Amino acid sequence: MTEKKNSSAIEPGILPLFRIFVGVQLAVMLWNWFSSLRTPRFILLGRFPQLTQWFQEKQANAGIYLLVAAFLALFMVYMLVPQFRRWLGKYYLPIALTLQVVIIIVAVDLLTLNRLNNQLVFDFGSRSWQLFFFLFFPVILASWQYRFSQVLLLILFTTLVELLFFLLIRNAPAFHFGASSAFLLGRSLLYIFIAYVVSHLMHQQRTLRASLESANQKLKDYVSTQDALATARERNRLSRELHDTLAHTLSALVIHLEAANIEAKSDPAKAQQEMESITQQARSGLNEARRAIRSLRAAPLEEMGLLLALQEAVKEAAIRGGFEPHLTLPSTLPYLPTEVENEVYRVAVEAIQNVALHAHAQNLTLKLSATSRILNLLVQDDGTGFDLHKVDGQTHFGLLGLRERADLHGADLQVNSMPGSGTSVSFQIEVPK
Repeated sequence: MTEKKNSSAIEPGILPLFRIFVGVQLAVMLWNWFSSLRTPRFILLGRFPQLTQWFQEKQANAGIYLLVAAFLALFMVYMLVPQFRRWLGKYYLPIALTLQVVIIIVAVDLLTLNRLNNQLVFDFGSRSWQLFFFLFFPVILASWQYRFSQVLLLILFTTLVELLFFLLIRNAPAFHFGASSAFLLGRSLLYIFIAYVVSHLMHQQRTLRASLESANQKLKDYVSTQDALATARERNRLSRELHDTLAHTLSALVIHLEAANIEAKSDPAKAQQEMESITQQARSGLNEARRAIRSLRAAPLEEMGLLLALQEAVKEAAIRGGFEPHLTLPSTLPYLPTEVENEVYRVAVEAIQNVALHAHAQNLTLKLSATSRILNLLVQDDGTGFDLHKVDGQTHFGLLGLRERADLHGADLQVNSMPGSGTSVSFQIEVPK
């Protein structure tokens, strides 16, 4: 995956640096051409003999400077016009690197040949160091972008081009083919070493970047999954709330309405009493529905904190369920993450509501204890209880919801109940560090 990307996408920062490098070359060539046209008068007067000779040599090279500047200007257009990159795709940068190498070598070799034609001494050292500096940059850029084996092709290409030039001028005065070839070999080996180091470092960086992108994608998927699970949990909770409020109330209303309809013909007075009972049930169901709507958000937990919210939930349920509440709560709690507080509150409210609606209990006990790592909740009643082996997950939504919450958060849930012996719900959750 990483290597395929190397051939299609250009690494960030390469093109801006490349354009700057070409711009510097163009500026140098234009300056050399301009300065070669007008030699300062005080130099020609002989005050600085060496500079005078240097400017005279530059005057001889004026045409070459202008020609190379023209090629560099065209090359800059290639680098700046975005259409070339779109048209050429993955071949855009290899073509640019090859053109850069060719322009550099041709420019230096033309200047060298012009010196020889003007019977000037061949300055091998100056030529070699100019090429070493100017070719170093394309090698670095190629190593930055491509695999080591691909950079080797570029280094081999530059070496072969220079060898051809050496063969062309092998008979020039003061030129030593052996020494020049040895220097060329040493420079190529140095380029190979630098290319290996840079390519290796870039490979490691791409591997780390790919791992980071994979981790970011996994994180996005995880967040998306958590959002979906949160939505599903809220839907399930709403389903349970509707089942425990509207469904029960409407079922009871249907039964009482059918009875009132039958009794209306034989005993209108009793039918009237039944209608009054139905009205009362409808009001009670409306209050339950409003309570369920208010509890869709953990507003009490946000406003009062966990301890006061639990006290308020037990107090409200005791009024509706007609049982005696017994609370054992700590005076303070250690710092708890919001998600832990919310889950404990939801489990407690779920268990308390089940007692108020179904248990017909006389007493309810709620105990909460906490350490720095573990939070324990116990909700126990002395109501009718039920047989755990006969629980239907499709109809007992309250118990199903408790198990879903425990599974989602890796908590431990224990439900114990027997017919006639009440029910106890124990919920234990670990507090994240």
